Amino acid sequence: FMRQLFLLLLLTATFSCLSGVTTNSSTQTPSQTPTLSPNYNQDFGYCINSSSLVYIDYTKTVSIAGTFVQCVKNIQDALLFPGYNTGQRVNVSTQLTVNNLISIDALSNVVAFDMFFYLEWYDTRLSMPALWDALQVPETFIDITQLVSTAGAQGIRPLIWLPDVIFPDSQSAPVTTQQYIRLYPNGEIRYMRHMIISLLQSTFSYEQYPHDEQTIIIRFYSLTMYSSQLLFVAPTETAPSGINQPGFSFANSYNGEVSFAQNPLWNLVDSSLSYTSMAINQYFGTRSTCLITITVSRKQSGLVTRMAIPVLFLVLLAGIAFWADPNDRVGTTMTIILAVAAFYIVIFNNIPMVGYITSFDSYILGMFVTLFGCCVLHQSIARLKVTDKIHKWPLRKLTIRILECFGRLVMIPE
Repeated sequence: FMRQLFLLLLLTATFSCLSGVTTNSSTQTPSQTPTLSPNYNQDFGYCINSSSLVYIDYTKTVSIAGTFVQCVKNIQDALLFPGYNTGQRVNVSTQLTVNNLISIDALSNVVAFDMFFYLEWYDTRLSMPALWDALQVPETFIDITQLVSTAGAQGIRPLIWLPDVIFPDSQSAPVTTQQYIRLYPNGEIRYMRHMIISLLQSTFSYEQYPHDEQTIIIRFYSLTMYSSQLLFVAPTETAPSGINQPGFSFANSYNGEVSFAQNPLWNLVDSSLSYTSMAINQYFGTRSTCLITITVSRKQSGLVTRMAIPVLFLVLLAGIAFWADPNDRVGTTMTIILAVAAFYIVIFNNIPMVGYITSFDSYILGMFVTLFGCCVLHQSIARLKVTDKIHKWPLRKLTIRILECFGRLVMIPE
């Protein structure tokens, strides 16, 4: 019995060994290498494959929204920027189009713009070749605005990573009127915001007012990411049209003309765009920064007509007073001084209280000096025309004549 039991155990062990060899041989047989899409990312792979596509129940077609949401769920750390796990820098192309210059507030040095702001970058984690291949109707992009955002005054609440771009000179949070986010087959994301923004300007100078030129500065950078992590670059193509154009431009109005150039108060002189790296201060690291400068000049003809010419006419009235009755000359000139002072107060409410003298201040001060000189001449002539003293000193008549001729000759050319 023991001998039979031993033989049975030996046969069982032999059969097990033979089965294990067969299993290992079949396991080690190389399988066929799958064909990879040219969009395949070796670092992250695909977030969706053909077996994980989401379908619409009643149509049995691929659900774009459902598949995208499933893709985001499958990505670990989807809210972190694409180069977080690889250490690669993310290049974000920028494009800013000024639609309209709303206002330039000279009293508070605030410029308000209506503009389109575009960002473009690649997040290869969102490459979904299985989805694009399964779509029956070829799509050039997917609008994911409603899928990853919540509309409201605070803008976008992302479920995927979006660049945290800020305008440091903004007076308040930009008001976003329209926006879209589009996903393209190769993981390219294009983000557009149509927004209204007010920017504080510290470089305005009014020394030549109203013949002044002002330089408007628009700058933006990432709040949290250093230049080694995120780099702003010039666009290779524009999101809505796909045509090459610079990183900064002006929109056209309904008549085909540049809308900015039709501003009734300012002329467009020049504009420039540059990309640089700068630190907020010595305590912060450098950020990739986009710097846009716009040079404008004030349209001065209307201001000169409404402000300078009336003051000039008032001063000319003071010159005409040299032909008036000597007893009324001083009173007339004083009335003109008060009129110019009142007019200057009204004008002063429209220009900033700066710590230096502007060209218009010099003009008004010159008029005040002229009127003050007229008052001195009128008063001197009145004193010299005292009747009882003219007979004593006949040269007084000559002096009075000289002063009157001097006043007339000086005031009329002015």
